[in-house]
Amino acid sequence: MAVHINIAANQDKPCSTVKRRHGKTNIGLYCDHCSEFFALAVIDRPPPEPIEHVSNGLVLFECPMCDQRQKRDASEIVQIVLTDKNKRKLQILH
Repeated sequence: MAVHINIAANQDKPCSTVKRRHGKTNIGLYCDHCSEFFALAVIDRPPPEPIEHVSNGLVLFECPMCDQRQKRDASEIVQIVLTDKNKRKLQILH
């Protein structure tokens, strides 16, 4: 059974971010502009149950790497163990 985390869609203020940490479970998003991963939360170990993020609308985020603001669906939030290889989203060339 998944744990649901509700995120309020505040249209004027970006959701808070934290410093991402290598080797830890980072919960966050890949920036649509610069492709860097930015963290909303960092935990020592993966949670024992899946986490599902839900919201009452699109959530405003601001990438701390490029300062680009973007409205995203809470379901896009992922959890990864951050490494040098996955801190930036792979670009697929067509």
